[in-house]
Amino acid sequence: STWNAACPQSPRTAGTLPTTPGADPQPTAVEMPPWRVVTRFAMAGLTLMLLAPVIWTTLLLLCLALGGFAGALLWPVLDRAWYRRTSHDLSPTAPDAIPLVAGDLEVAPTSDPALGLSATFCWFAALLTVTPLYHPYPRLMMPLLAAVWLSAAAGVGWWFESNLSVARRQVFAGTVPKRSIGRMVANSLWMVAVLLCVINLPADDTSPIHENHRSIRTAAINVATQCVRAARGESNPPTTLLPSGSVIKPSGADADLTVPRLAQAEAAWQELKFNPAEETIVVYAMAEPALLLHLRELGLHVAPVADVSFSKSTIDGHPVPTFLVFGPNARATPDFLRSWVDGSARRFQTVGRSGYFPGRVVLLNLYSPSTAFEQLYQPFEIFRLQE
Repeated sequence: STWNAACPQSPRTAGTLPTTPGADPQPTAVEMPPWRVVTRFAMAGLTLMLLAPVIWTTLLLLCLALGGFAGALLWPVLDRAWYRRTSHDLSPTAPDAIPLVAGDLEVAPTSDPALGLSATFCWFAALLTVTPLYHPYPRLMMPLLAAVWLSAAAGVGWWFESNLSVARRQVFAGTVPKRSIGRMVANSLWMVAVLLCVINLPADDTSPIHENHRSIRTAAINVATQCVRAARGESNPPTTLLPSGSVIKPSGADADLTVPRLAQAEAAWQELKFNPAEETIVVYAMAEPALLLHLRELGLHVAPVADVSFSKSTIDGHPVPTFLVFGPNARATPDFLRSWVDGSARRFQTVGRSGYFPGRVVLLNLYSPSTAFEQLYQPFEIFRLQE
């Protein structure tokens, strides 16, 4: 850390830490920051841990990022440290402040941090502004989250270094910070915030970050099983999306349905003893890259398509079984539905279907917020090209 770099246990810094202001330097080495600073860091971590279940981790990181940008602008610790390092200036940063020490310059940035701060801020602000305006916003969620994570880390780093730089000079000068009314008010507000977080901790974790997304693998195995059986001329059993009378609850869907169905699907797939070297099956899918990934891992030949006007695949002039799979993303595309109803469906023979539980982000992309969570269970439709 910057503390260990500025206050190492080595002969190079021995005799540089005075015990009291104006006293002769004594051979002292400082291994750890003052306990009040360490306690402050620990309490901050505890507070973040309690806040995360209440306001969700993403929103918490967003607040840290905004706080870091505001702090870097109002109190540019790193910019000022870089400038002092280049000018070798140890003078106080304010009229009543403690002068800098050589350790402050040793841990200062070696390059101007303004470039990194500006690039991170532009990345963060641009995606934060554009993402809500872009309809298929899940495509931008990962780059936005990457910007939020990076900005939050910068914010936490700024706060750490702000506290360490002040504590470092106090240790070198042998002074102890005095209690102030502002600090007492801040501590009181912190205790109230922690207490409210403890009181309002949700009984069930409703954060989508803990959703079980393995149902897409179950659906992919079922799709592959039905395609292999159809290619061999075997009949697929009737598909029942859910047992009669089933009630789908967001908190229990994965626990009640996904786990046992995954085991059943894997057992049925193993019974087929499918060998990709001996059997060639081609599956096209519309707007379902995750499904294609799992189908490819199972040994099927897969490819995405933008429409259903493709021809049957061939090897050395001989046709091979060709299938089409589409799900909720394709059904939400007006052009696809129009072409399917206008005659494209006549080229295909129904094979079956397999359902899965999309994530909340996908549901919000497909449906309005008022009805999105009424569509928890979505089917993949499987068809075989007849040409």
